[in-house]
Amino acid sequence: MKKYLLSVLTNNRKYTDAIAADPYIVKEDETSYCPKCKRMSFGLNWYPPYKIEVYKRNIGDIVLGTSSIIVSNKFKDVYEQNRLTGIKEFCRIEAVKGKGIKDEIELYYVKLNRYDVPIDYEKSEMKGDDVGWQCDLCEPNGELIRYVNGIYFKEEFPADIFYIYAFGNGIFLSERFIRVMESNGITNLKNNYELCDSYILPKWPKEDYEIAKALRKP
Repeated sequence: MKKYLLSVLTNNRKYTDAIAADPYIVKEDETSYCPKCKRMSFGLNWYPPYKIEVYKRNIGDIVLGTSSIIVSNKFKDVYEQNRLTGIKEFCRIEAVKGKGIKDEIELYYVKLNRYDVPIDYEKSEMKGDDVGWQCDLCEPNGELIRYVNGIYFKEEFPADIFYIYAFGNGIFLSERFIRVMESNGITNLKNNYELCDSYILPKWPKEDYEIAKALRKP
């Protein structure tokens, strides 16, 4: 089965992106930490109130720009009716700010499950900096990845949309997820995903990369 990764790039010409609006509350919780090595490998999490600001009136069924994805009620219905898997919770967006936008738009912030899906590092082309430690779950290669040109896995995907422990907050998608969502006309998905085996990691902003390295110090 083909495996995909959702693009984190924004600035879509047709559909709006979003940012979290004030008050923007982030906290660490148990999902911020690797359950094996106990290091903070996955960052802070967004807490209520869930409010967003958008730049355009044209809101797709998938909205990028926040720490996970925001989805429409249509997305939620298609997901549930087709018994797709991987989403832990749909959190209702309480307010949508933007010119010409009405608050009654029904949108949800998605919380995803995280799974242990081993990366095949021999087949995958990845380069990074030694972090000074190794964890079989969250840092099996002992490196903070700086460069990727293709990701391969040792196992099939356990769900349809999810995170894995060994790749931070990258959102992985199954072939079935793509097929179901596109056949049901879910907007702002097409052109926003890539095959894992041809995925190229966008270059990190230097400041973000240095922060990530600091968080992973032994």
